[in-house]
Amino acid sequence: MIKRDLQKVVLTLAKGFPVIVIQGPRQSGKTTLSKLCFPKKPYVSLENPDNELYAKEDPRGFLEQYKHGAIFDEIQRSPDLIRYLQEIIDNSKEMGRYILTGSSQLLLNEKVSQSLAGRAGIVECLPFSQAELSRVKKHKNMSIEESIYKGSYPPLYDRDLDTRHWLQAYTAQYVEKDIRQLLNIQDHTMFHLFLKTCAAHTGQIIDAAKFSNQIGVNATTVKRWLSILEASYICFQLRPYYKNYNKRLVKKPKLYFYDTGLASYLLNIQSSDDITSHAYKGALFENWVIGEALKSKMNKGQLADPYFWRDNKGVEIDLVLPESHDVSFYEIKSGKTITSDWFKSLNKFSDHGKLNLIYAGSSTTLRSGVQIISYKELYKWL
Repeated sequence: MIKRDLQKVVLTLAKGFPVIVIQGPRQSGKTTLSKLCFPKKPYVSLENPDNELYAKEDPRGFLEQYKHGAIFDEIQRSPDLIRYLQEIIDNSKEMGRYILTGSSQLLLNEKVSQSLAGRAGIVECLPFSQAELSRVKKHKNMSIEESIYKGSYPPLYDRDLDTRHWLQAYTAQYVEKDIRQLLNIQDHTMFHLFLKTCAAHTGQIIDAAKFSNQIGVNATTVKRWLSILEASYICFQLRPYYKNYNKRLVKKPKLYFYDTGLASYLLNIQSSDDITSHAYKGALFENWVIGEALKSKMNKGQLADPYFWRDNKGVEIDLVLPESHDVSFYEIKSGKTITSDWFKSLNKFSDHGKLNLIYAGSSTTLRSGVQIISYKELYKWL
């Protein structure tokens, strides 16, 4: 079993909050993490139809069984249960009493903020990070192509599974089924086309009108569908960094996937070998790097606040990470041989923060004031 970095954060929060909420994508390891952190607590899956029905019809009777605490898995199945938890925890000073896991921010966040404000510690559990996988010998030296193609959902590392078959099942059983139910979409074909269109826009500025033309739904619907994908931990939007280095900034966000394996599957990439010469290799590598930056922040219990920077003349920085007293700028290149052209955008920011270049080669070095970082050692620098 691969140890999760988030475990330390969860146990720390459990000392100061009566409820811990663990959010994240389906199959990202939330259940395993909960059981590892709290092995003595009863485990209750609300995806079990009997548990779900009991919790909805008689929430007080349901909770009476677990007066001393429990792990309630996939709490979004019975979100009203959260209101009744408030009454119980307000009459007790016990910390870390209830652990709630969920895979939909949309259904959870409103209920938690209404009923458990100040009472719940919230963490986000994403699929494995490079740092976590690096601790396992057989995964430590994966090529970048394999890392992108396979992605990082735990079942692909815990079991002997064919990557493409598992991602196909995951897309059908969780991504499409869950989200189509949330959106009340009956047309399976149209929604599948929307997902593939998202994958084809990985790393690009979000243009709802362009999506609308390609899919055949209006721009308002596109924005709504994108917000649901984000709330369900399928995609995320990278916001532009607004600090006014000049006034001609692009202010629309860019689109990325939480898992490059899922993006690769939706792009119909058949194997890790195909990544090498694929038209989306650069976009997928960029997605992988930015995803690792997100995981690094979240696994430390920090707010994830990565950005990009671009002006209307095409000057762009792929990743901007504000720090307490400084800003780090990252250029991301999928090539394996360093060229002077890679430094053009970075050099314009030499007076504004730390300069870094992340690439698909194998050497980490310092060159002309720029920290060059191999993808193999990325987790050591984030």
